[in-house]
Amino acid sequence: MADGESRPARVEDVHELALAMPHVTIYPGTEDRPVYQVGGKSFVFFRTPRPDAVDPGTAERSLFRR
Repeated sequence: MADGESRPARVEDVHELALAMPHVTIYPGTEDRPVYQVGGKSFVFFRTPRPDAVDPGTAERSLFRR
């Protein structure tokens, strides 16, 4: 962050940093979760939420079910 403020990284921050890397290719992952690769090697990918995951903002359980 440019203003010197400290905060946890957000998903948007991860996307921004991954896109800033040279030679990045984005491949569609499952359920709108992109995979970032360079030279065919994945370096950022988002896993599916655990079935017992909760949203930290609402404390609601994830709707993901296998």
